[in-house]
Amino acid sequence: MKIKELFKKKPLGLKIIIIIYLFASILYLVIGILSITSQNLISQIPDFNTTALPNGQVFLIISILFIILSIFVFFIVLGLLKNQQWSRISLIVINILNIIGGIISLTNGDFLSLINLTFNLVIAIYLIFNKKVKKIYKN
Repeated sequence: MKIKELFKKKPLGLKIIIIIYLFASILYLVIGILSITSQNLISQIPDFNTTALPNGQVFLIISILFIILSIFVFFIVLGLLKNQQWSRISLIVINILNIIGGIISLTNGDFLSLINLTFNLVIAIYLIFNKKVKKIYKN
């Protein structure tokens, strides 16, 4: 089946999740590439505090990690489209880790993380308990 046909057969909530994570994958890739290519540009901005930036090697490692993350998320999206159980489980694990991180951030007084916490909680609950989703990814 073509990707377009697979996408059409998904429930609306799952379509939204797939689109969000596809966008995230593209965003991670752009951030990784721009970080590598524009590191010197950032340091040339007048009156920009470059002491807060990590050194070159750390900056490069972070950039490469963003690119790797983008590839990983892209494969999860493809797995979701192709009804592969591993992709659903991977996304549930990622969301649970983000929920734990959000709770830790909340205890440290970062109340903006409540938005991220809510987002990840909704997705995790949907992927775990929605009957249509469970049926689609049942092996």
